[in-house]
Amino acid sequence: MNRVLVATLGSVGDLHPFLAPARALKQRGHSVLFLSSEPHRAAVEAEGLAFEPILSAHDHERAASHPDLWHPIRGFGVLWRHLAVRSVDATVAVLERESSSHPHTLRVLASPLVLGARLAVDRLPYRLITAHTAPNGLRHLGDPLFLGAWRVPGWWPRAWRRAAWQLLDRWKLQPMAAPFIDGWRKQRGLPALQESVFERWLHSPHQVIGLYPEAFSPAADDLPVPTHCVGFPLFRPQVPMPGDPGLEHWLGQAATQPRLVIYAGSSHHHRASAFQACAERLDALGYPTLLLLPGSAPAPFGGLGLIRPWVDLRDTLPRVAGWLHHGGIGACAEGLAAGVRQWSFPSAYDQFENSWHVARRLSLPLDQVQLGEAHIRAGRLPGLTAVASWPVTPRLTASEGGDAAIEHAVRLVLQG
Repeated sequence: MNRVLVATLGSVGDLHPFLAPARALKQRGHSVLFLSSEPHRAAVEAEGLAFEPILSAHDHERAASHPDLWHPIRGFGVLWRHLAVRSVDATVAVLERESSSHPHTLRVLASPLVLGARLAVDRLPYRLITAHTAPNGLRHLGDPLFLGAWRVPGWWPRAWRRAAWQLLDRWKLQPMAAPFIDGWRKQRGLPALQESVFERWLHSPHQVIGLYPEAFSPAADDLPVPTHCVGFPLFRPQVPMPGDPGLEHWLGQAATQPRLVIYAGSSHHHRASAFQACAERLDALGYPTLLLLPGSAPAPFGGLGLIRPWVDLRDTLPRVAGWLHHGGIGACAEGLAAGVRQWSFPSAYDQFENSWHVARRLSLPLDQVQLGEAHIRAGRLPGLTAVASWPVTPRLTASEGGDAAIEHAVRLVLQG
């Protein structure tokens, strides 16, 4: 039996890709401890996993409600200051205790946002596996290359792309991250970093994995570290959602227009009004619309629609025609698993590059998938009036998502 720590921070979309392999490890008889923000305790313990918080509910909520959280440039600084740095002491304390109390090598599967896991690996005897949920966490020079919301023109030579990263490091990323890291290391007798934090250092010196398919990854020779892509480890709760007769009736009733599902994301409070305006407009145009608003009460919506806090996407999405979401990697993966037409309204982080990958998968131009706020509020979804001409969306293959991806991740955690 191995002792495994699984650690992640962020939203529900950051939790689920780690929860799936953690549960699989526990089911195979390994001892698993899950580290995350206190608000995720209930979801983790519902899967039969031991939980320990590395970030308080207060700090988690402060980050989630920060006005700059979803800014395409300033947002990452919010995550760094309020999640990554704030969680260091608690993370290191757990790692010091666990790495000294077990006879076998401790294995740690961690998001790169769990900064304490990367800091402590230079002092403590454990094997660290850094897991990226989306490809933009690994710096590269190929196409597509997004810097915030801006896509670098495809014709830019590699030298210009490298220079852009160097400027970003010099003027924003290194000043933001290096002082804290170097101060922490100095207090423990370790030398200051001599390399870019985000190009190479942040990734584990032992192993790096991508929790997405190979087709989503940049070319292997363009990555800063060797990376094993396992596919999407789609999470399914072990306790099924209770039956919803109202939803079943909505899915089964005759409709003259395509059914649509709209989701703003688990923490996109600032975008909820735009997604709701889109749902209202589509309902007025006669499109039966299911609006997913986490934290809301189930209710009818307009003349043809429903509001739900959440639904079983595996059951619902294959039974509708379209899926509009925020561009999060989990939402993209669920749409690809269902083989449904997708549109996105991204804000920050990986969402712009994720949308590009979805458009490529759908064989559509990016502007037919990734939409701006004016289109969203007006309910102008490209292709909506020409259902018969929509391309058939190729579903994820067995090796690109689901149980096979979870098994692959488990094998990589346990090897070595």
